[in-house]
Amino acid sequence: MLYLVLVMFLPVEKVFPESAMPKVDAMMKMLFESDEAVADVFNAVFGGGCRLIDASMVHPASEHALTMLKQDNEQWMARERICDVVRRIQWDDSEPDSYFLLGIENQLNPHLLMPWRVMEMQDLTYWSQLRETIRQFSGENKPMDKVEFLSAVARSFRFNRIVTLVIYWGNEPWCVPRQFAELLKPTPFTALLPFEPRMTYPLLIPSEISPKIIDGMEKFLKLVIKYVCASKDKGLLQALLEEYPEYQRLPRNLAQGLLELTGCLWQVDEKKETVNMCKAIDDWMKEEREEGRDETVKKIVLYLREKSLTEDTLREFLAEQMKYSPEQIAEICAVH
Repeated sequence: MLYLVLVMFLPVEKVFPESAMPKVDAMMKMLFESDEAVADVFNAVFGGGCRLIDASMVHPASEHALTMLKQDNEQWMARERICDVVRRIQWDDSEPDSYFLLGIENQLNPHLLMPWRVMEMQDLTYWSQLRETIRQFSGENKPMDKVEFLSAVARSFRFNRIVTLVIYWGNEPWCVPRQFAELLKPTPFTALLPFEPRMTYPLLIPSEISPKIIDGMEKFLKLVIKYVCASKDKGLLQALLEEYPEYQRLPRNLAQGLLELTGCLWQVDEKKETVNMCKAIDDWMKEEREEGRDETVKKIVLYLREKSLTEDTLREFLAEQMKYSPEQIAEICAVH
């Protein structure tokens, strides 16, 4: 646990470098280690908040479903994970094969090739399924007909479905293709259209989730989504921290991930576990007001100097109108 003090707020309107956000990655990993959080985002997209699945149906995926493959010297070898999160959703524990795979891909920026990326991830996962099935089928030594022999699978073989959910945490609108067909060049042959790939992907944007659905989510997922949604408005952020005392105690990964994701800078004192975040926000906003006042004084002083006022007149103005002490006046005149 960390002692957190908010010392600066920066509205983030930038493009995040996907490969340079390790703290956000750690935060997302922590969030979706929770089976309840995985079920919550699934229900938010596919059930409109209704509980289509619950945490008891979420299980780790098998190792062959977590890796994509490459060919190297005629050997297929594991290369890297398919996407950020892969879980097996089992709807009937009495039937081992009654499941589908759910992938979660966290995005910080819009991606023009997202349909292709999702299709590639799913294709590689299907190939991992097929590779495992072929390995098992070839080792069973069961009778097979000619079609099964050529296909290397039984006639009863079916893939377990794969769904890849994209969660977009960025700022700018998600104005990129949602379907793979949008990436194809136009054709005058309309007869070809029914045979084009129809792949699309479900998209979840936290700011578009209804407050009622967010309130019913897993504790840390709810806190992260609410904070991200409020982070652009200082007033909303202050009200949020006052409403939820949970923000006074955040795990390290969540705090550091929010730092990177929202542009809020935190001063961390690891010797203490809790802090009154509301007071911290009040102090920070007071500092901002003082900084704004100092900037105004600077402009006034420069303006008066341009009018060729004497030093005594300037000091008199700062004392009588701005209520500065002699020490402050001396400092201002020395700097400006």
